[in-house]
Amino acid sequence: MLASSPLLARDVASRDIAAARLDQALAALKPRLTGRLDGKRFSSMRAVETRNSDILGSLEIVQPVYDFGRSRGGIDAARAEIMAQAFDQQITLSRLVLEGMALYYELHASDLEVQALQEENTIAFFRAVRLEEKDVVGDANPIELMEARAESGTARYVYSKAKSSNLGIRLRLEELTGKSFTETTLTPDVPEDEVFEVDLQKMVELVQKAHPLAQSLRAKRDAMQARANASGLFPKLEAYGRVNESTRNLRGRDEWALGARLVVPFYDGGVKSSEEAQWLAKRRQLDADIAAINRSLVRQTHLANLARQDARMRLTAARFAYKAGRQRLLLEQLQRSQDREASVGGATTRIGHIETELVRALGAYRIAGLQLAVLLGRPLNQSFAINFLEDLKIADQ
Repeated sequence: MLASSPLLARDVASRDIAAARLDQALAALKPRLTGRLDGKRFSSMRAVETRNSDILGSLEIVQPVYDFGRSRGGIDAARAEIMAQAFDQQITLSRLVLEGMALYYELHASDLEVQALQEENTIAFFRAVRLEEKDVVGDANPIELMEARAESGTARYVYSKAKSSNLGIRLRLEELTGKSFTETTLTPDVPEDEVFEVDLQKMVELVQKAHPLAQSLRAKRDAMQARANASGLFPKLEAYGRVNESTRNLRGRDEWALGARLVVPFYDGGVKSSEEAQWLAKRRQLDADIAAINRSLVRQTHLANLARQDARMRLTAARFAYKAGRQRLLLEQLQRSQDREASVGGATTRIGHIETELVRALGAYRIAGLQLAVLLGRPLNQSFAINFLEDLKIADQ
């Protein structure tokens, strides 16, 4: 769904621009066909000349033979820019996927939370109603009545706020994907991934090599260097063919010609050297950006790995809490059925909040895995595999 998001349209257009630049660079190697038509009126100094007008037509085809590397530099630059745009598009898509997946898990957690808060709101409302009924006959504690009304008002506000947040999540998902999320989401499966330590040094090296942003910057740097290489004063060798036709016959005018020519520029006022200096300066800027991102990726990799470890521990704690909560709910249901009490609302709201935390913990674990996949430049769905990062497992484990 996200791959067809209109939010990617800008990156797609940028890639199309880069592809058009490659076509433009490749056109430098192709023949050029030029037509020319001149018309003039004149007064001749030759006594025998009786014409006072002339029309001259010519057709020339030029085939570039060799330009000493100038066109090759433009082609290399355009190809590097296409590669950079592909990485930029991957970065945008990954960002959207991360946001979309986080919203999806939060939507399920929000659904569960709304259900629990709805029941809490109902319980608080009926508690306040019962105290108000007792107050009518003078059998209620005024302080307890005021507290019950306050709790009912707070529960109603919290429930209403949760519903608004739930709607906001659905609308954002619809904006991202173009699909409507109107139904309650299904309970996601809790993974049983193996726990092992990864080789952080190897992970950092892979991240610095494969991270889409680092690769994009390196491709852009290569493009700047190629454009700098193509910015000098280059001679060019061309082959040409030309035919001429005129209404006036003049001595020395060729009807047709085939030949080759070498064009050597000597001085252009410094235009080309200025262009070369600009491209080289931009390359140095990218060199600095690459050095900075390489340092930053060391920290990002460590933090992302720690975030996944923390999320795993959170998920383990939430899973145990959910199992304990389910057992507590069954026990309270049994006890209340034996006491012939119809309501088990307190227990069901507790298990609702516990299940909400389980889904949020699962979402945090999945997002942490996705972030590592982004850093490593790997397909994002690999982070859902049970053997994710197994190639980085410390060997002696």
